[in-house]
Amino acid sequence: MNSEKGTGLLVRPAVSTDLPGLEEISRLTWDGFDYLDQVAGDWIAEGNLFTGLAEDRVVACARFTRAPGNVLWLEGLRVHPEFRGRGYGRVISEFILKRCIGIVEAREASGIEFSTYSLNAESRGLSEKQGFRVAEWFHILYREGLPADHCRVYPYDPVPEDFSVYPERVSVGWKYARWREPGFLDWFRSVARAWRTETGATFLTSLRDDEASPLASAFHDTDGFFNGLRSFALEHGRTDIELFLHDSMKNMLTAAKEHGFGYWENPDSSNVPVYELKAKE
Repeated sequence: MNSEKGTGLLVRPAVSTDLPGLEEISRLTWDGFDYLDQVAGDWIAEGNLFTGLAEDRVVACARFTRAPGNVLWLEGLRVHPEFRGRGYGRVISEFILKRCIGIVEAREASGIEFSTYSLNAESRGLSEKQGFRVAEWFHILYREGLPADHCRVYPYDPVPEDFSVYPERVSVGWKYARWREPGFLDWFRSVARAWRTETGATFLTSLRDDEASPLASAFHDTDGFFNGLRSFALEHGRTDIELFLHDSMKNMLTAAKEHGFGYWENPDSSNVPVYELKAKE
């Protein structure tokens, strides 16, 4: 456990009794569109989620896990809105980072990575001071009010060639992993699913269902791909979907806009950096 002098924040492994506090943080994050409440129970069971306590309340959390290439992936950093501005985000992120650096220095991991939103200036500034550098850029686009077009989509077992349109990392929602690394497909199946349309366009979705990215054949059938996204969303009871694209996918970005996808903010610019901190030679 850790309690940094002057901050009043106690950091420890999350336990099941933290769930109500984590659910409250989730409800108050991103206008209620956060996913933390959906995954917190699983993260606690896996044993790699940490919570920060102040005034007898769960006020912060953060997590790390392993990604292909023996990378430590950071995610889930949250601070309760009522407790922001007190340095709690810095305390818990430094606590997690210290643990991860120790694992890397012991040669038990190859590096540390995470993604964030481009306008998250506090997170980006802190990470860059800690030595992280941007490795790749992605775009997240959003469409709400999907038309009722329908085409069948079928579960699909992907092969490495399906990911060849990605220079290095594949986007599975806010998770990014190196697809050429051993164990990637096993990792992929644990966090995502692949789908194929009647016309042969393939795409992936995260297990949270509303986050999608194209696979290789989608670039030969963009209309089929976007029809498939709409059908997938509607079949899962949604009228909205988020689309993640690598910054190199210029033609697909153009097609996405033609199909009604847009940015939350900062139009026509990549808005999700993937940061990395490599192990020292």
